[in-house]
Amino acid sequence: MQKITNLGITKLTMLCLLTQAMLVSNIVSQDNAQSTRATCPQTCNTCDFLTVTLDAIESILEQPAEVSPCAATPITPANFMDLTQTYTITAPGTYCLTNNIEGLIIIDSSDVTLDLNSFNLENFSNPGSNISCTNHNNITIKNGSLSGGFFGITITSCNGVQLLDLVLTRLNIVINKSNYILLDNVTVTGATQDGCDINTCQYVQIVDSVFSDRNNRGLSATSSSNLLISKSIFNDNNTNGFFADGSTTNLVLSDCVASGNASSGFVISSTNFSLDLCSAMNNQNFGFFINGPIGTVTNCNAVGATSGDGFNIVGAQITVSNNQANHNAGRGFVGLNPSAHTHFYSNAACNNTSSNYFNVAEPQLQLGNPNFAAGFNLSN
Repeated sequence: MQKITNLGITKLTMLCLLTQAMLVSNIVSQDNAQSTRATCPQTCNTCDFLTVTLDAIESILEQPAEVSPCAATPITPANFMDLTQTYTITAPGTYCLTNNIEGLIIIDSSDVTLDLNSFNLENFSNPGSNISCTNHNNITIKNGSLSGGFFGITITSCNGVQLLDLVLTRLNIVINKSNYILLDNVTVTGATQDGCDINTCQYVQIVDSVFSDRNNRGLSATSSSNLLISKSIFNDNNTNGFFADGSTTNLVLSDCVASGNASSGFVISSTNFSLDLCSAMNNQNFGFFINGPIGTVTNCNAVGATSGDGFNIVGAQITVSNNQANHNAGRGFVGLNPSAHTHFYSNAACNNTSSNYFNVAEPQLQLGNPNFAAGFNLSN
């Protein structure tokens, strides 16, 4: 088997992003801190979790060898003729749909690849998940769509799970108490619950995925650690686009978008986080609401919040730099007082209705010229 080597974002980039977050507590505690942005070393003991995370995912998750549909064990409509309309996989191997099918699939074995083979698995008759797996390892579900019914994919207490090239309509993904998880090119729309719920998991990477269009929240991470999320979209959800709770640690978000959500774009309560190159546009409340401690917010944009602030930063020990906040109905940047060791520099704000900056000037920290510690006030 060939190991996955392209996980969407390089190890060095991840190390740099989190190094900036981990260095914040040291930088902001110095009374004479310099305005120069923290540089990222090539190696860093404080962010070993990123190396461990990526190495762990690569070592556990192996790309299954391609098996042609004729060589795989076929799953046909005849397999769903009993009253339960349920097909249970009980042995390792590759299994492949041969038609669009209505029913449930239970994976009750380790070392299984379920290839939907570009077909659709729907469920309108039975409660439960279209596909579920509990207490097994090395599971791959790929290449097809799921629709209708109650829940889409439920993974519980599994290690080494890949969800690849999938589209879920009016269904969600729930992953509980599982480790070494990869979601790549997954789209979830119209779920009545959160589009994707990551609960009590470790070593999770999500890349090139979409969680949008009337989900409750686009993606929710609770009580989890070591999450690497890049190039993903969280748009037009019924509450927040992306949410990470206070029990979640070690989070990297890079090159993600949250737009048009009925509450906030990004809500971050986790500890040790990095947001870089993320955009929040036209959300109802805040673009970015961050109340978790120790992190960085860099190179992000908040535009067009219809009732709230662009960046509302109430967590401690956070560096907010090189961001832009424009045309928000509230304020551009909002921060705590300097004693929280959260500081702002080299940001730009313009045309925010209430004000461009509120409580973000930090003369005690002497971040370069204190007159510009809050960033550049382009216009009101």
